[in-house]
Amino acid sequence: MDKIASASRKADGKRSGYDIYITANSPGEMSGWVAPVLNAFRRLNAETRITVVLTPCPYASGREEAFAGSIGVHRVVPLGRLLKEALFRRGQAVEDESRRCILFLGGDAFFAVLLAKLLRAPAFAYAFKPRWPEHFVKIFVPEEKDFLQAQRRGIDPSRLEVVGPLALDTVQEFDRRDAAAIRSAVGLAADAAPVFSLFAGSRPNGIEHFLTFLLAAARLLTAEFPSGRVLLPVSPFVDRPIITGMLTGSGEPWREEGDGTRITLGEDRRIAFVFGKTQEAIASSDVIVTLPGTNNLQIAAHGVPLIVIVPLNWVRHIPLDGLVGRILDIGCPPFPALKEKLIHWMNKRIPWVSVLNTMSGRMLVPEIRAVLQPEDVAAAAAALWRDPDRRRQMTRELLRLTSRRGAAKKIAETILAYLTGQAPPAAGTEPGRPKESKARGADG
Repeated sequence: MDKIASASRKADGKRSGYDIYITANSPGEMSGWVAPVLNAFRRLNAETRITVVLTPCPYASGREEAFAGSIGVHRVVPLGRLLKEALFRRGQAVEDESRRCILFLGGDAFFAVLLAKLLRAPAFAYAFKPRWPEHFVKIFVPEEKDFLQAQRRGIDPSRLEVVGPLALDTVQEFDRRDAAAIRSAVGLAADAAPVFSLFAGSRPNGIEHFLTFLLAAARLLTAEFPSGRVLLPVSPFVDRPIITGMLTGSGEPWREEGDGTRITLGEDRRIAFVFGKTQEAIASSDVIVTLPGTNNLQIAAHGVPLIVIVPLNWVRHIPLDGLVGRILDIGCPPFPALKEKLIHWMNKRIPWVSVLNTMSGRMLVPEIRAVLQPEDVAAAAAALWRDPDRRRQMTRELLRLTSRRGAAKKIAETILAYLTGQAPPAAGTEPGRPKESKARGADG
């Protein structure tokens, strides 16, 4: 780290930082990958400028630009605008070419490769199954098994580096001795039990339907457990007016508490939406129900037993990758019906959807993938709460699985070492001029 900082100060007199262009565009990528990488670069070289390039993505919420601004990136720019700048050599695209690089953190790797060519900059990637591997100086992978799979696909191991799951660097570590204070932050008494948290996700399509669904499950849980509490943590990618508008329309009494960090429902206030305190809500929970996504890792890192659900009630709102997804999202017949059939077909063939089960290679956490009713969700959560042996075992296994930290630091150190001339490029890669290849890998 000291060598990197020292080399960074030996710049050409104009500026000692570097320009890192990160391609990403979905809630999980922005909060789970971009945010920790941004912090790592800042710690290693405070003058490094991060530009987030928003690429086309079916999982985008529409609030990625605002989120990127909130974590302090230097610039947020849509892909199309940056491509124009690169083509016409104006704006940010005319910075010193030797002091910048591309970092792929999600979406389609093709866009990162395209930017690298146009900006004449080296490209790096973090991916489970990297696509276009021959165009990247270094590919960071989360686990050893990802490294081995990449090798089997013919990727030169000198291009690969195992760094661990990036999302684990976003986990806020709490002192369990401060459990009462953690619970107080989300409006819970120290002895409240059981505490369930239900996560609605961050995608705008269909979220009101799903929130209504989860509220019904929450009411069933509070009816079954008179001393219980239910939290509904709200993603920073969900507009607050969606919540307040839905509640106003329901006619149910609600109030804002905790300086706006909570909205409680009903006279007993045992159900609460939580804003800006997601990790406190996770750490305070006994059982969590959530969708597949980045937060599965964060929940596991806190050791909280969880159930992953995929309600197939609204399959037309489930995004699909690639050109097929774009075609099937055309609203007119027969595309909606075809999308529904395709998703049901895929559901039968995918062994698991949670990253935790993928990492462990088995069904570590339960998955419920079906047309669901609120009663199904409430019953599953209640059953897990009533099985303390299973919860203790799950906690031990989750903590063991997610003990690794430091992926963001490794990525930033490797990139800065390369830019400062301390690390040689991978064999066959000249920065800005990727070698052509006859074969391509799977999507990242």
